[in-house]
Amino acid sequence: MNLLLLTALSVVVTGTIAVLCYVFLYREYILVIQRPFFFRLGLGAFLATIFSVSSVVFEQVPLHLSHAVLAVSVAASVHAIQDGVHPENEDWFHSLFRP
Repeated sequence: MNLLLLTALSVVVTGTIAVLCYVFLYREYILVIQRPFFFRLGLGAFLATIFSVSSVVFEQVPLHLSHAVLAVSVAASVHAIQDGVHPENEDWFHSLFRP
């Protein structure tokens, strides 16, 4: 039970930090999945959630693996920003979602 609460707490804390970073970057509260920051962070959070649930249910996947995946997704999001992807020049990313 403590492991499940710890996992839920880490998901809530990292989710809050991700939303705050998104708001500070784009200066709006509407979350758009078609932005590089949110896409990379969302993909990492999704994988971390899968690892966390499987570690709680099956007890074979180490829980620190989910934390590592989440840390890598945060690093990839920050790298997207530092690499020059910001709201003014992310048209290449939007082109991936156009028909």
